[in-house]
Amino acid sequence: MLDIIGTRHARLLETALATHIPIQRGNRLLNFNILPPASFLLFFNNTLPENELDIDGYDNVHTQFRRDYPNAYELRWRQGSIHAVKSLTIGDAECIENSTVQSISANRKHLNLTRKIYSNSGLFLTEFREYVYLRKGTKLQKLIKNIKPETFIPESLPKNIPVHTHKVNLTDTLVFRYSALTFNAHKIHYNQKYAESEGLASPIVQGPLLLTLAMRWIYEISKGKTILKYEYKNMHPVPVNETVTMILANQKLYMTNSLGQLVHSGEVCLEPEEVSL
Repeated sequence: MLDIIGTRHARLLETALATHIPIQRGNRLLNFNILPPASFLLFFNNTLPENELDIDGYDNVHTQFRRDYPNAYELRWRQGSIHAVKSLTIGDAECIENSTVQSISANRKHLNLTRKIYSNSGLFLTEFREYVYLRKGTKLQKLIKNIKPETFIPESLPKNIPVHTHKVNLTDTLVFRYSALTFNAHKIHYNQKYAESEGLASPIVQGPLLLTLAMRWIYEISKGKTILKYEYKNMHPVPVNETVTMILANQKLYMTNSLGQLVHSGEVCLEPEEVSL
């Protein structure tokens, strides 16, 4: 998949994020035609015509079973990792994808996706994603939906380490803008009736938006250190207009909802400190 990495979409993302998290260091990167962390998610997205999308508005490029059984499975972005080789710069680039589908059962399937982004100067980064597809109306779907998320216990953090916290209101405006920038028509993020059809009280926030907020905030509070790797899990759906709290302790990030329940967690590897000789 070919794309042109440009600063326009990245600057629009900066505008969308500006109300919610610090973006000063990311803005400075753009002045040198370097994209801030997680901006690569704006590019290499499928651009299918509307009549080729599944009934939920999402693409089914990698999932033959979704084409065979339209509207039979609900989708969740479960977990993944990002391994950066170098900073993404503007210009022509290519994303090479490899995917495998694992049938856990007739009612549960996992899509594993590996993406490598290249330019003329070589490999920029490698990304892994795991999606979960649950067949609708099954006991398994109901069982998983009824699992209560884990409660985050601040006292469990190691003592004598720096702890940073930041609250973010995930407004419907932010969610809409992120869907627009990524050409994401998945109805679960904006359509109340469709969200209810999947047993949700309201539309939910995109997994990649949570990932973007986490990585950008880490980048700012680490004073611009390169994020070499970020491994994460999306643990529970986050309703649109929910306020979440991000907690960074050492190299671990925790994101909790207004009830203190974990909705996203991650572990980051930053470039090492320079040693003075």
